[in-house]
Amino acid sequence: MTNTVSLAEGEGEGQNEGSATQKQPSPPEVVATESAIEAPNYEHPCDYPYSREDSDLCAQWTAATAAREAADWLPFQAKIGTIEAIGILLSLIISTLSALAAFRALSSSRNAEERQNRAYVFPDQIQVSSRNAPGVKASLRGIPMAALVIKNSGQTPAYNLVHWTGFELIPVEDEASLTVPKLERVSANTLPPGGVNHKPVFMDRRLTNEEKKSVRRGAMGLFVYGRIEFEDAFGIERFTNYRLVYTGQWPPPEGASCFFSTGGNNSN
Repeated sequence: MTNTVSLAEGEGEGQNEGSATQKQPSPPEVVATESAIEAPNYEHPCDYPYSREDSDLCAQWTAATAAREAADWLPFQAKIGTIEAIGILLSLIISTLSALAAFRALSSSRNAEERQNRAYVFPDQIQVSSRNAPGVKASLRGIPMAALVIKNSGQTPAYNLVHWTGFELIPVEDEASLTVPKLERVSANTLPPGGVNHKPVFMDRRLTNEEKKSVRRGAMGLFVYGRIEFEDAFGIERFTNYRLVYTGQWPPPEGASCFFSTGGNNSN
């Protein structure tokens, strides 16, 4: 009995030990978890600097912040500078155009005033005759003469006026050969507005029968040509070149006038 019980107890103990070995709980699993480690907020050293190092750091921090902000503003500053430069350029262009317009307006007004008030001196009448009228000396009859009248049709006087006139019989096709000598300011006069100067010019001989026929046909012509020089009221030197010709009936009828030739007529 005793042995049996002991054996039973031994078996029971063995079973208990086996059960204990089998049922022994495993240690708890360690799960590695990373807890979020939050970094403490960086305290700006410029708020409450505690030492000289903090003050230096504050100065560096402030300089760095200012530099960063300045760098951030650089593109905008560049654009603003470009816009300002364009605005200045446009302003200069507009100012220049305005000045030019004002200058042109002033010049135009001045030129209009000069054109309106200056002196204009031109041949007014040129009549040709053979001097066959009664009362003409027999020795002078038949000699061609041109009676020239020049007139100032402007609003102001023509000052220091000089005038030269030539009178020649040449083939019409040769009129370009007529030249005017350089005028000298000798016996200059002032021609007032509306004033006239009379100037007769003569040939030094009578026409031959062949020349008379040529004048009638228009192959030859009696040319009256010359130049007028004067100074207007604005101090500007003025000139008038003229060239007129007579062809047709000979002796010419009373009051026969010349007409402008193809060239030699210009003025300033």
